[in-house]
Amino acid sequence: MFYRLVSLSLVVLGVLHIILGISSPLSVDETFLHYSGVGLAMIFLGLLNFSYLYETPQSKVPQFVLLSANILFIGFSILLVTNDTDLIHSWVAIVLSVFNSVMVLNHKV
Repeated sequence: MFYRLVSLSLVVLGVLHIILGISSPLSVDETFLHYSGVGLAMIFLGLLNFSYLYETPQSKVPQFVLLSANILFIGFSILLVTNDTDLIHSWVAIVLSVFNSVMVLNHKV
């Protein structure tokens, strides 16, 4: 149950991130692309983690792909934190991704 909540909260956080990047007159600029790119990455990672609950074959390949995606996203979020860009969303994303990775490694899903 907790894994589902964490995965879906990544999706909600991604949607909020995209909404924050939309300005009043919709213009496609660097800020919009940054917010929408990171938001889409969060949505993708959350859906990937959520789908792991229902489609878990006996092979180790899906687990490896999921852990690789989580680790890459953690690294990207740490890079955003070091650049002082959107600290709150980045820290929340790091914590959620670490929780997902630990639960997948411990087979607590």
